[in-house]
Amino acid sequence: MNFGLFKTARSLGKNFERRLSLLRWYLPKEKSLRDGYTAHILAVKRPEYSRIGKIAVASFLYHNPNSKVQIHCDKFTIDQAKIDFRFFIKKKSVEIVQVLNEHESWQLQKIQLLQEIANLESHFYMDCDVRWNGSLLLPKTCACYVSEFKLVDKSPFRELLPVLGLTGSEVEMLNTTFVYLYPGKFNTEELFQIRAIHDAIQEKCHLGLVADLDIEQVIRLSEQLAFSIFMKNSRRDYVPLKANDGHMDGSFLESSYFGATGVAF
Repeated sequence: MNFGLFKTARSLGKNFERRLSLLRWYLPKEKSLRDGYTAHILAVKRPEYSRIGKIAVASFLYHNPNSKVQIHCDKFTIDQAKIDFRFFIKKKSVEIVQVLNEHESWQLQKIQLLQEIANLESHFYMDCDVRWNGSLLLPKTCACYVSEFKLVDKSPFRELLPVLGLTGSEVEMLNTTFVYLYPGKFNTEELFQIRAIHDAIQEKCHLGLVADLDIEQVIRLSEQLAFSIFMKNSRRDYVPLKANDGHMDGSFLESSYFGATGVAF
C-alpha cells in the first residue's frame, strides 16, 4: 500500500475512534455514590492544548460523574476553550478560569497552580493530554503520576545534582502528569520552595553551569525537577498513582505526552 494512503487511512481511523469515544463519554452515566473531585488542567500558550483536553475532560467526567473540572487558560486558549467545552460548561461540570500570570512560562504557571490548590479538599492537577479509562480513588497522602527513575542514574540530571548542592541525594524523578498534594501537608512557606528550586535550576542554566546541549531539556522539565526535589526535601510521604507507565499504555489513566511526542489521542 502507498505510504501516503496508509498514513491518511490511519489518521481517519484515529479520528473516527476519537469521535466514537467522545460520543460515549458525553452520554450521561449513572451517578456514583462516591464523593466527587475537582480536577485542574492548565491549557495555555497554544489553542491545541484546549482541543486535546477534550479527551481528558470528557473521559474523566464520564468515569467520575460526581466530579468537576477547572480549566486554567490564557489569552491564547480561552476563546477556544469556551467553544471546546461549551457542552460541559452548560452542565456546570466545567469552569474556565483565566490565569493571572500570563507572562510567565507554563512551568511557572503550573507550579503556581499546584500551590493554589494544595490545601483544597479533593482537588488535584492533571495534564490536558491524558485519557481516563477508569475511575479515580484519591490516596490518603500526596501522589504523583509515576516515579520514573532516580536522578543520579540518568544524565543530564546526575550532573545537575552537585550544581544544586545535592551530591549523593536519592531524588526520584516524579512525573507531574498528575499531582495531588494532600490538604494540610504543607504550609504556604513550604510550598514557595517549589518556585525557589525552579528558579535555582533556571539560574544554573543561565550561568552556564549546565552543558549547552542539556539546557533545553533541563528547562523543559524544570517544574518536574523542582517538584521532585521539593518532595524529597520535604520528607513527606507520597505514592505514585501508577507503578509503571508507557506511552498511551491503555491503563486506567494514560498519557499521550503531547508536548514531547506531538501525538494526541
